[in-house]
Amino acid sequence: MQGSILKKTLKQEIAGAVDFLTSKGYTVISPAELDLSSVKSSSDLVDYFYSLLQFYNQGRDIHYSSSKKDIRLASNFIKSRQKISNLTKVVAAKEAAVIVKCVVKYEHKFKFKSPIFSFDCFGQDVMKWVTDRAISIINREDMEIERDELNLHLDRLYVEQEKEALNAINEDKIKKLDSILGGLSDGQEEKRKDS
Repeated sequence: MQGSILKKTLKQEIAGAVDFLTSKGYTVISPAELDLSSVKSSSDLVDYFYSLLQFYNQGRDIHYSSSKKDIRLASNFIKSRQKISNLTKVVAAKEAAVIVKCVVKYEHKFKFKSPIFSFDCFGQDVMKWVTDRAISIINREDMEIERDELNLHLDRLYVEQEKEALNAINEDKIKKLDSILGGLSDGQEEKRKDS
């Protein structure tokens, strides 16, 4: 009689690995938690913020807090994005998430007096400058990407023009060679006829 082997599903294997690492004192952040598409509400935005904070600051002690204050700040942040950009709540939450990611990823460009450790830096009253600066950085990045794409497109056009020019030159050379070879072969045929 043959025994059956129970196979673990991928989710079970991942859960086991996470449990093991957590028991050893590690913090495990799922890539799904860093997925922008998962942000649809103020609590999602707060979760996204702390996941990013942990991801970009591996050596820093981060104490996750999903306090009412953080959720209220996130809610106000989303509402301000809705009002400014005339967006739905879900789209405004995603826009806020892009801004949050910029601030956390490029924290050094903001020159805060102390490292970011809470959602307080997104308060839209006193800290609106953070949002404005993040939008400036995002727009600059977008312009750099557009410039790089334009340069790549221009390079491709240049290469295509060079190919076309080389093909035209080659076609001219082939025609000249054909006429020379044709003239030679005509001359050889005339010599044969004369003989």
